[in-house]
Amino acid sequence: MVRLLRILLVAAILVPTLLFTAIAWHDYREAEAEAERNIRKTVLILHEHMQKVFDTVEQVLDRLDERTAGKSWDEIGRSDDLHGYLRTLIEELPQIGVVGLIDPNGSVRNDNRLFPTSLINVGDREYFRTQAAGDAGVFVSEAITGRGSGKRQFNVTRRRTAAGGPEGPFNGVLLTAVLTDYLVDFYQLVVSDPKESISLVRRDGSILVRFPSMGDRQPRHAADSILLSAMATGQTEGVFRSRGRMDGMPRLNGFMHVAPYPIYVTYGIPISDIRAGWARNILLYASFAVPAMLALVGITLLALRRAQSEMRAVRRWTEEARARESLENALRQSQKLEALGQLTGGVAHDFNNLLTAALTNLHLMERHLPTEGTRYLDGTRTALERAPDADRAIAGLFAPGGGGPQGDRSGGMPCAPWPICWNAPSAPTSRWTGRFPAPRCGWRWTRSSWSWRC
Repeated sequence: MVRLLRILLVAAILVPTLLFTAIAWHDYREAEAEAERNIRKTVLILHEHMQKVFDTVEQVLDRLDERTAGKSWDEIGRSDDLHGYLRTLIEELPQIGVVGLIDPNGSVRNDNRLFPTSLINVGDREYFRTQAAGDAGVFVSEAITGRGSGKRQFNVTRRRTAAGGPEGPFNGVLLTAVLTDYLVDFYQLVVSDPKESISLVRRDGSILVRFPSMGDRQPRHAADSILLSAMATGQTEGVFRSRGRMDGMPRLNGFMHVAPYPIYVTYGIPISDIRAGWARNILLYASFAVPAMLALVGITLLALRRAQSEMRAVRRWTEEARARESLENALRQSQKLEALGQLTGGVAHDFNNLLTAALTNLHLMERHLPTEGTRYLDGTRTALERAPDADRAIAGLFAPGGGGPQGDRSGGMPCAPWPICWNAPSAPTSRWTGRFPAPRCGWRWTRSSWSWRC
């Protein structure tokens, strides 16, 4: 029973602990899975938003191309109506900061800001050089600070339709500037924690927008980054782990391609936040599990102590029962010896009476026998005189407290001693002493003149 309770005590500790560990691990996996689902949902929202932004930009570029179709660059530069149209076109489009036309020489000929337009040349900008080198379709530039607006932006450009169609000569660039501040304001509405991050990344690793803001810095993803590797393999969406290059914070990130543009949106949440939410759940579980486990352990300990106490009581009772049984056996043996002693005492008494009668008759017979016949009575008289000694020895063996079986254990007196004369013949002595077991009688030697007593 005690062993079973000890096993139960160990089980009461190990089983809840292992079960709690398994539940904690499963809950952590579930927390990660839930975080991944939330990341995918958020990335999908960001993707849809950017898709609408680019759809709006393309519509603006289409209208601008239609509005200026067939006009020369001089007409475009002198057209106040075109300037008013451009201003009206983006009044309700907070995501677009600038709409303008750039001639083949890189000069801004008309836009929505000032009329007449300031003399600004953008021939050194990436987007212009790319479009001048060949038709790049809708091209998204890297993030820059506008020379006219002084704001952070990235430009979406397309070639202006030439008179000869797509095969005609380069006829300038249609430009729209998407304000990064607009996107950052939107991203603030999406995130719930300032430690979360949202990025708009070009396929070459250039970061166009990031929240939290990067200021005027122009960071890029490393060539061996997980995101660029996923882009290179043609993945359009996914989830990965990375450590932020700016703050060094480990995050769980999701990304999605904004097709057909070379743009990807990413969203990341700190792994520490996932673990913090998981830890709160575990503490909640522990607030119920730990008291229950402690109660189970306490009950088991109480039962174990009670069982140990009962075992000690049973052991004491068993020892007492054995001692009582031993005493009862000794008492029964003593009673048997007492009864046997009484019986032998009675027999010895009767035997002594017979011996007395025999000796008396011998004495009377000696008077009536002739002198020659009396010598035959000496042997008989000697034997009868020795008979009381044997009688006393037998009575002493079985008397209460005597030296008989178990007599020494009851604290009785030793057998009554009798003298043995070693000068006499040894036959009678050996006849009696040889019949007495060694444990029942002891020998005591005394020297008196030339005889010893046993």
